[in-house]
Amino acid sequence: MTSLRQTSLFSFEEWIKDTEWDDRLQAILDAVPLDPALSALPKPARTGRPETHDRALIIRAYVAKAVEQIPTTEALRARLRRDPVFRWIVGYRGKSDIPSAATFSRLFDQLSQGTSLQAVHAQQVETARQHQVVSTDDAAYDASDIPGYEKTRRHADAQDPERASWGMKTGPKGQKYRWFGYKLHLAVAAGSLFPVAAVTTTAKMHDVNMARPLVKMTTDREMGEKTAIFDAGYDQATLYQDLQAQGLVPIIPLNRHGGEPPEGRDGLGRPICSMGYTLTLAGYDATTKTQKFRCPHAAGHVDCPMGMAWCSASNYGYVQKIAIADDPREVGRVVRGTRTWDALYDLRSSVERAFSYLKEQLNLRTVRVRGRRKVHTHNLFAVIALAASVLASAV
Repeated sequence: MTSLRQTSLFSFEEWIKDTEWDDRLQAILDAVPLDPALSALPKPARTGRPETHDRALIIRAYVAKAVEQIPTTEALRARLRRDPVFRWIVGYRGKSDIPSAATFSRLFDQLSQGTSLQAVHAQQVETARQHQVVSTDDAAYDASDIPGYEKTRRHADAQDPERASWGMKTGPKGQKYRWFGYKLHLAVAAGSLFPVAAVTTTAKMHDVNMARPLVKMTTDREMGEKTAIFDAGYDQATLYQDLQAQGLVPIIPLNRHGGEPPEGRDGLGRPICSMGYTLTLAGYDATTKTQKFRCPHAAGHVDCPMGMAWCSASNYGYVQKIAIADDPREVGRVVRGTRTWDALYDLRSSVERAFSYLKEQLNLRTVRVRGRRKVHTHNLFAVIALAASVLASAV
């Protein structure tokens, strides 16, 4: 892949629509680097029956399974047997070359026990970064439900992080949704569908508890190096402090859970004057890391019946300076209600659209394995397929 261009949601969707399925599948599979996976897998045993199957082709087949939305491994093997074009694209030349179901299962187990697929995804992220396929500045984060392929247990063991558990999410209109299974926590390069980090947990894990490890994984891969964008479910004071300490700008809506803003602040965390008007943002001092606000009447934004002399004798009007370090949750480097904040938060739709694509087009919800490690392996094949799709569309 020698020449790549930066992609957008529109260009990616156009590529999906305009490319024939066989050319698209070939391009996607070719965008999956296999050497990192093969290097991380344990070496074949020197004793006993030697391995006769090609590990690389099985990994390609699992990625193709996600792309073609094939529900089970047996259905994948059946497709390989009956469809010569599909078989050829994956890399098998004859029906007799297709491994047994047990061979597929053994390699899946090996992948689940190690970091082979994580290495593949990390290499894809590095390729996207080096070739500037996506922006490295901003990352959008979220988590989504992954129903388990297991018998539901009314009283699931809440202390076992490797097993399915009950989770609950609240919808935009306050509706509650419960499921039994797992969660996929995802970071996406904002403005694209490109996934840059993924972690699977049991469903009971609170989203905000995985925010820090997910951000660390993202920044370790030199992505999302300026802005971290979350929804209101991640509105936790200590998260702002931690992100601020890493030099990141948090973009998170306030969630006051029906309560009132603290005295002297409006609903977006901005200071208000004694007449109840929101002060006007007047600038940022990078030396002291403070935001400056001034009288909105003096700025010409409101017509205060008291004028501005009531608050200040200065012709500039009343001024209030707020150090970000004092309360980064209320007032941050980018202030809520500004065009900059709104434009950055709009980029959060990237991770929502990535989840939608993973679920509707890449088999994410078709889980046929049990246990967190195996479910994570299943999830990673979908994530790798999405990353490969974005890379392929950039050629």
